[in-house]
Amino acid sequence: MVIGNSVALYVRPRVSGERAYPHRLAGLLGPDRPVDLEVCAENSLTAWDLLKVVEDRLPAFSPDLVIVNVGVVDCTPRILPQRLRRFFVRGRTRAERASLAAEAMIRRPVVRLLGGASALSLRDFESAIRRIVEIARAEAGARVVCLGLPPTSPRVVREVPGMEDRLRRFDEAIRAVCQAVPGALYLDTGALVAEAGGDRVLPDGIHFSAEGHARVAAALVDLVEAAPDSPPPASTADREPPAHSSGLLVRLPGLLLALPLVAFAAAWIVLVRAARALSGGRS
Repeated sequence: MVIGNSVALYVRPRVSGERAYPHRLAGLLGPDRPVDLEVCAENSLTAWDLLKVVEDRLPAFSPDLVIVNVGVVDCTPRILPQRLRRFFVRGRTRAERASLAAEAMIRRPVVRLLGGASALSLRDFESAIRRIVEIARAEAGARVVCLGLPPTSPRVVREVPGMEDRLRRFDEAIRAVCQAVPGALYLDTGALVAEAGGDRVLPDGIHFSAEGHARVAAALVDLVEAAPDSPPPASTADREPPAHSSGLLVRLPGLLLALPLVAFAAAWIVLVRAARALSGGRS
């Protein structure tokens, strides 16, 4: 079972016939026998979103191996709540594309001025991913591998100030969970990307190319085969948006939406960060 966001689904650039790493991994693990593959992944899902989806499906599917690929959606500095962004993030209609254009116009200055607010606090993210890993180990009796978060591209860093630092801190949280939960393994995708060349395997700064997916699948096989299996602990019971054209018909409505969006974003960011500070959570 692969649990994740669009990173586990998309090949960038789109190439007909090329497959993402979950299907490549299934082929590598089972050349002589069929492998049942369950992909619980969707564009723009956070670790908490995925936890709600897999909390019951994990024990029911009872996989031998669970791959957890989350974090980039959770850590990206936002100017709007993630629940609101999901209404227009795919950009399928003219209204959705206008909303994307409006967000793009103000995202960089607002994030630079106010710091933005991630979809999840670092504490909430770590709690959610730990819960996913613990269910996979204790309830499903599966081996678990968590993919780390590689550094992004300079273009993404320019568009979303603070992205690089957030990626690093959330990646450290993933590594810490794997170190804390017996039998959980951590795949250093940052090292994998650095070795292969970022532009080649991570062309948009978020999603893997066909070569990147092939390298991730091969690295997962090597990691699983090299690490000894350990018995599970006793049970405790219980997209990034694709690029769109910014023609005049999209930019004009976007410009009209941008001004009220600035006021909303400023209020939302301040309130979220203040609430997290008062509750003791890390923003």
